[in-house]
Amino acid sequence: MPVLIVGGGIMAASTAYYLAKLGKSIIILERETVGCSASGKAGGFLARGWCSSGPTQQLHHRGFDLIRQYVHKHGLKSYRAIPTAQTEIHGNKRRRGDGQCSWLDRGTTKSSLMDSETAQITPLELTKSLIREAIDLGSLEVRTDAKVVDVVIEEDGKAVTGVVLEDGSIVYGSEVVLAMGAWSCEVEVCSSLVYKETGMAAVPDPHALFCSDDANGCHLEVYPRPDGDIYVCGLGGSPQLRPDDLRSIDPSGVQPEAKRVAAGHKSLSAMTSLVDPGKEPDIKQACLRPLLPDALPAMGRLCEGINNLYIVAGHNCWGILWSLASGEAMAELIAHGTSEHLSLSPFDPTRFT
Repeated sequence: MPVLIVGGGIMAASTAYYLAKLGKSIIILERETVGCSASGKAGGFLARGWCSSGPTQQLHHRGFDLIRQYVHKHGLKSYRAIPTAQTEIHGNKRRRGDGQCSWLDRGTTKSSLMDSETAQITPLELTKSLIREAIDLGSLEVRTDAKVVDVVIEEDGKAVTGVVLEDGSIVYGSEVVLAMGAWSCEVEVCSSLVYKETGMAAVPDPHALFCSDDANGCHLEVYPRPDGDIYVCGLGGSPQLRPDDLRSIDPSGVQPEAKRVAAGHKSLSAMTSLVDPGKEPDIKQACLRPLLPDALPAMGRLCEGINNLYIVAGHNCWGILWSLASGEAMAELIAHGTSEHLSLSPFDPTRFT
């Protein structure tokens, strides 16, 4: 029987890809469409060296390396190495740019190099590519509009045998993996913007920017993409939602906060002439960021006593960077009983029970 993965985001896609490489058959069950939540709306910033110690260092290193290997093998166009600058916002007086980033030609900003070895990728391209590669291996079936409402547990309570869909039908499987992202834990609703046809593709010195707090209540993160789009998050004022709050919310129902959108647009257009202050952003959206109490992800068997029910969720702001390392580790755990490349003990889901 197939491994059942509940969810169609990047954790589901990565786990399915590595399971397929290990010869497993998989069914992904997604309530809407592939990458419809954070995996289609996140920034895709990649920083290998931004964790110098602790249990997540292995995720930074392995995740960065696996993504780089994958994109070079499969030719993903949105990946590139890009330096990162720290930008201080000092006011709104016009000037010629701040030296480090010539395209910051409005306002008074001062940028300094933070890291010359960072990179970026558009998360939806990576998510869809992983799904496509798993399908091409002949191992994956994707069912969209398939909302899972329960799991089927054997009478002795020692194993799951499948999942129940909203229409009452049952899909049977050998293992069940819950990869529901924000629908697995507490979340922050993080608004973000995308500007298209900005002329950014012609800029000779693109940098990812981490900006200081400004007068509009923003601390912008700005990611110029290879196709010329400019992605912006860090608009401030992110409300928190608990799991009970999400029960009645579908991915398509998550909307950005209008006040934070306006604030972010005002802040960015005051920094660069590539953004017209009188023109609305082309895309206004909200990204749900999954959080667990200790800020570590949950990866492994969901509870003691049921050996074939797993969870991979709660990756906070590093979900894209950690995605391939997490999927690889989960696939190894399911197929072989242990992860060969990561120590999963710090992320044991039973630590909360």
